[in-house]
Amino acid sequence: MCKFEPSKAYGFRDAQATFELWRMIRGRVMVQPSYNSYNQSYNTINLDSAMAMQVWTAADWGLNENVSGVSIMSYQNARCHTLSLNAMKKVVDTKTRLNMTGSTPLAIMPANAWLDTSTDQGTNRYNGFQLFARMPGVNTNNYLPELQVVFEVDVQFKQPAYQNRPTSFEANIIDSVLVVNPDASDPTDLRAYKLVKFEITPNGYNYRFERLDGLPGSLEFNAREMWEVYIYGNSGPYFGGRPCTYTGPPPRKPLGYTTPIPIEESSIITPEYAPNTGILPAK
Repeated sequence: MCKFEPSKAYGFRDAQATFELWRMIRGRVMVQPSYNSYNQSYNTINLDSAMAMQVWTAADWGLNENVSGVSIMSYQNARCHTLSLNAMKKVVDTKTRLNMTGSTPLAIMPANAWLDTSTDQGTNRYNGFQLFARMPGVNTNNYLPELQVVFEVDVQFKQPAYQNRPTSFEANIIDSVLVVNPDASDPTDLRAYKLVKFEITPNGYNYRFERLDGLPGSLEFNAREMWEVYIYGNSGPYFGGRPCTYTGPPPRKPLGYTTPIPIEESSIITPEYAPNTGILPAK
């Protein structure tokens, strides 16, 4: 069972922060063949899939079913779709209902049910759909295409209010990983740190990383330091500024930030603007 997860939609948390109630009213799914890297010198897999693939779907208001394969082909509400090579093909377009999965038996709420924005959904989930894709006559996985599936949800918000909810950025950047080289004599010696705290201060932002292996040790960066770690790919004020690898969303760029450039490359800067700094003046 594939579920609609409106809380994962881009900007959803930002909208939560300004309204008191929300509900999802409709969900759609689009499918398009994706690239298969097998046999790149003679690759017609995408073209073949557009002509031969069948995508079966069955959408209903409940979440209490879990079947696979050809089983859904006998459903009264099953639909069969063919694909397009260069366009998204809509395979699901359904109204949605909230399922109270924490209750026994499962309770399905009416369409006018609203949810509070001050907390996450908990065990409550909106209904989804079942999907089965096949290419009749193909017996090897090498010739099966990958599929890109796009979910689209219609969500309504009601009654303006202020909710102290983390923004999408704040929620996503937690658990970002920074891998550094603590030993200059051994480039293979790597140590991973996880972002455990993002703090907004009067002077900007603070980022705190702690060792991923659980041993004592932490790194703290202000807004400018973290931005330069991201754009330059080094560990900033730690470990001699050696190269590092950051995995996570881009940190926020500090207000008024200007990129330092070597002094010898800044001859066009006149002394009265930035004498001996090698920093371009803010515009």
